[in-house]
Amino acid sequence: MDLHGRRALVTGGTGSIGRAIAARLAGAGATVVITGRDERRGEEVIAGIRANGGKVDFARADLASGGPAVRELADRAGDIDILVNNAAANIHGAIIPVDGGLTAV
Repeated sequence: MDLHGRRALVTGGTGSIGRAIAARLAGAGATVVITGRDERRGEEVIAGIRANGGKVDFARADLASGGPAVRELADRAGDIDILVNNAAANIHGAIIPVDGGLTAV
């Protein structure tokens, strides 16, 4: 896969899956922008990709806030050829109420 001359945006690029996707895209020649909420983790990801010769940038962004954060990211990332919507949140706890009868099963 030859992605030289292509720009990719990977949201959630500081997590395990996003990191792997970004590294693969950069390894194929794409210039990659990753997003994430954690600056330290972002710096770790870009250092690893750059150490392997990849072109990558990090944009700290909480995309759940919408509006200004998304516009700022669009301005920074520029024209995108490849978009990977990988941003997620881990929410711990019950999703639906569980009654006593169900928990006995």
